[in-house]
Amino acid sequence: MTELAVCVTFLYPFRIVPWKEKPKRYIDRRYMRGGTFAKWYKIDDVHGRPYITGTLLRSALVTELEKIIVLRDNPFNCCFHTDKTENNIAEPSFLRRHKQYKYCKTPENITKQDTSKCGKCPLCLIMGRTDEFRRDKKIDGKKKDKWSVHFSNLFESTTRIFNWEDIAVKRIVNRVDPSSGKAKDYMKIWEIDPSISSRFKGTITINTQKMQEDAAADKIKLFIGAGLAQLNILAGSICRVDIVNENHNQLIRKFIAWPNKHEKDESANNSEISSTLTPAHIQTVMDESFINTNKTTNVNDIAKSISDIFGEEQKTDQLRRLADAVRELRRNDPTIILDALPTGKKDGKESIWDQSPRKGSSTLRDILKKEAKDIQNSAWRLFCERLGQALYDLYKKSLAHAEALPRLLGETEYCSLSSKKDKQENTLFLQNKIFPSFKWIIIGQLKAETPFFFGTETTEGQTGAQILIERDSSFRLPRSVIRGSLRRDLRLVIGDGCNMALGGERCECKVCRIMRHVIIEDAISSYKMPPEIRYRIRLNSHSGTVDEGALFDMETGFQGMVFPFSLHFETKDSELNYFLWKALEHWRKGEALLGGDTGTGFGRFSLEEVDKVFFLGLNRKKDHEIYLLSRGFKGLRFKEIENKIPNERTGNWGTSPDRSDISPKALPWKEIEYKITITSPLISRDPIAAMLDKENPDAVMIKKSVLLPDGNGGNLQEPETRHFIKAESIRGIIRSIVAKNKELYDLDHEDCDCIQCRLFGSIHQQGRLRFEDAEVLQNCSGCQKWIMWLLTDLPAAVWTK
Repeated sequence: MTELAVCVTFLYPFRIVPWKEKPKRYIDRRYMRGGTFAKWYKIDDVHGRPYITGTLLRSALVTELEKIIVLRDNPFNCCFHTDKTENNIAEPSFLRRHKQYKYCKTPENITKQDTSKCGKCPLCLIMGRTDEFRRDKKIDGKKKDKWSVHFSNLFESTTRIFNWEDIAVKRIVNRVDPSSGKAKDYMKIWEIDPSISSRFKGTITINTQKMQEDAAADKIKLFIGAGLAQLNILAGSICRVDIVNENHNQLIRKFIAWPNKHEKDESANNSEISSTLTPAHIQTVMDESFINTNKTTNVNDIAKSISDIFGEEQKTDQLRRLADAVRELRRNDPTIILDALPTGKKDGKESIWDQSPRKGSSTLRDILKKEAKDIQNSAWRLFCERLGQALYDLYKKSLAHAEALPRLLGETEYCSLSSKKDKQENTLFLQNKIFPSFKWIIIGQLKAETPFFFGTETTEGQTGAQILIERDSSFRLPRSVIRGSLRRDLRLVIGDGCNMALGGERCECKVCRIMRHVIIEDAISSYKMPPEIRYRIRLNSHSGTVDEGALFDMETGFQGMVFPFSLHFETKDSELNYFLWKALEHWRKGEALLGGDTGTGFGRFSLEEVDKVFFLGLNRKKDHEIYLLSRGFKGLRFKEIENKIPNERTGNWGTSPDRSDISPKALPWKEIEYKITITSPLISRDPIAAMLDKENPDAVMIKKSVLLPDGNGGNLQEPETRHFIKAESIRGIIRSIVAKNKELYDLDHEDCDCIQCRLFGSIHQQGRLRFEDAEVLQNCSGCQKWIMWLLTDLPAAVWTK
């Protein structure tokens, strides 16, 4: 027996499926949909451990081995069999079914004998084609001697036991209908941050006694070493896989140097390339303050004592304001902010922080200062957030109040479409000349030109819409958001595309053929300050007043924040896809719309720092060795990649691919700038900021924080503050004007094609106007500036009025 100790390292949050009883695993769609996710080993009703199944690792490895066979022109002479696993009628039928790629030099001349399994080549042995015990006969992996190559499950690298509620974060993933621009359905997924658990270890056992050829075990070891180094994604996350009990890099070099009669001799690059890759945001052990509730501080008791300060007639109004004000204290040093809070007005009226309590003798300021003494500064943010939530929970219990309807996520939670149960062969033969053997790496950064939001709307928390933030407080732009926006813009540039059905046969539209060769990494910011909170209302177009209960709040990311951008793309020749290049060119011009609430000006980004691109021909020994030794350059920045790739493999981005035969379409947005002159006093209130202002005003003008570049690809810690008018306020005012002018009060707009719904959107259709915040111009006194984006396919007479 030869054992290879394997370690999987996740660079970004990975997906995990909740535990289910065995009888329910075969009928629960959510569990079956998570077949490619990590699993949960249940210890008791609360505790357990995450793990990766050996079957999942083997499946991903075999996919990479098939690519390597084509790239390296079949160095081990593996047989030309086709995959007929489960006769292409795998159950359940709603799961995604892809055509199997199989290598073959001359598929038109293949005979039935050629496609039969030989049982001797490395690929057959790794897949266990001739093993006696398979599937239901396998008993927890205890009989490794019955298999040619056995893959064990991979468990978290430490012996820690976890609480599911503490480490698994639920996230809603929307799927947007291209025709309406609205979410048509959604999926619930659970993710674990790599700062909690990032490394999983297991073994691959090679049964040398079942090898019929003397060198078979050595070939399998080299083959597995190359395949694991090329593996990019497991459990929905970018990862790398290493063999840790042998010199993995040496195995790769031996595989590359293996003689191949079909390939020209090339001198391989024998320079040592570091295999160490652990991004800065990954920590092996997480601070327990993030995982466990602070045992010394009961925020519910503190919230109750704060509630007792006010009389019953005051509680409902005061608790709601205080919940937000206490949460806002997280931005400041407690030793400074608690003394700087307003003390009262000149007429002797006490501020809320020093109001005489109805019960007890401690004021709100006294309570907070007492608790702050026992809390470390690093835990102050967490304390304020939990105390704010506790106060909000008391507010909800204090009195029945109206609640506005939340935004629809989609029609239903969605798993996939049913696929046809046909017995037709579902295999695509691949030949070297048509195989995507060129790898492109595009590195840059995404800069937020406006505030942004990507996260989850909830009815449980204090904030109605919570932005996606990592455990270490950094902002995260999920790769699913970037991929979805890129797919949308490719569809617009190409002028065609599918409706992204999850089930059924493999789609061959131009957009899908590009996207299946695109790998995008999650983008993690280096800025870790708490997000800003925006408050919004909804006006009744008939009465002109605020609808009852229509008060919303949402967390927003900072304008000016930068995120690293990393895109890997495969092509069959040495030319970057023209449509992809064109879509990214629009992003370079500041036309990348990412995340939610784009109609109110959120989520416009620009792609920056993309001056050069890297490309490698993986069918060349030297290039393929560099790629494998660097583990696909996952998680690396521009300078790190530049130091590993030869100069002749670096190109200029500004050089457009030569495709004069293609006329791509432009993105349908047109930018129009307006200036508003203020002729009378203007106030847009920020009630929470007024509560924290040491001058104790009744109202202050709203301001937003804008991050400035630090010159090193990041942001300065101290933001710039700007007075502004919210885009959603401007949009709401103009929407009301349109409704009044066109007398559209009495329409329910449920299934409507009126001018208001076409311009501003409805529940079922995205609008065609996009407003951005109006900011004060620095060189103008009393002026405001606003930007409105419009779809150019509307008649001019409609949207210019």
